[in-house]
Amino acid sequence: MNTTTEENTIEVGSILKSSWGYDQTNIDFYRVVKVANGWATIEPIGQTIFENTGWASETVVPTETATGKTFRRKIQGGDWVKIASFSGASVWNGEPQHQSHTC
Repeated sequence: MNTTTEENTIEVGSILKSSWGYDQTNIDFYRVVKVANGWATIEPIGQTIFENTGWASETVVPTETATGKTFRRKIQGGDWVKIASFSGASVWNGEPQHQSHTC
């Protein structure tokens, strides 16, 4: 019998961060708008540059502005959701996040 329980750290109002990419690092932010029965309804939100850190490189933080439609994802392990086949998102730690890109 499994007596362990997973405690969700994802809750309404949480900001989630996804980091993904191959030749570059992309950062996407999401806001949790609903949590029910192990599922999170999230919406993509924007980002703003916190600091330029070099050529084609900066740190970013989330904005309050929604940038797309809400969607549902199953909460995995209590603290992350799968966004796409190539990315997942977990609760943002409040620190500016590094991203890079090509020009």
